[in-house]
Amino acid sequence: MPSLILVGLMAMPYIDRNPENSGFFSYKRRRTAISLFMFGWLVFWVMLIIVGTFLRGPNWNFFGPFEYWDIHKLEALTNINFSEIIYIKWLNWGLPDSILLREIWGILVFLGYFLILPPLLAKTVLKNMYARLGARVILFL
Repeated sequence: MPSLILVGLMAMPYIDRNPENSGFFSYKRRRTAISLFMFGWLVFWVMLIIVGTFLRGPNWNFFGPFEYWDIHKLEALTNINFSEIIYIKWLNWGLPDSILLREIWGILVFLGYFLILPPLLAKTVLKNMYARLGARVILFL
């Protein structure tokens, strides 16, 4: 996650389409780009450091600012696997023993989201944005 945040922050000046100020930054002419960068840096970088440093306690549990750090704190486990939703809730079957058969639905959704959905959106709903920004920027985003 931190590497994605850093890459996104580094890419912001290159995504700016303003050609007259190429090569330097002035706040007067690039208010949007600099404001977005500062928002991303403060919220996604500094805030994550503060939360990770001051609000994490024993066993990586989340504690409030004035909450007692109890090492025996139990959190409700609310996570559920995608394969459990498919097989147990929808199909009313048990989970298969084969890992590939059990996780194939998650793999297909993942591949569809990253390989099929972007070209489909570029040809239909986001056609104007794709033409305006160009393939290089869209591929990077």
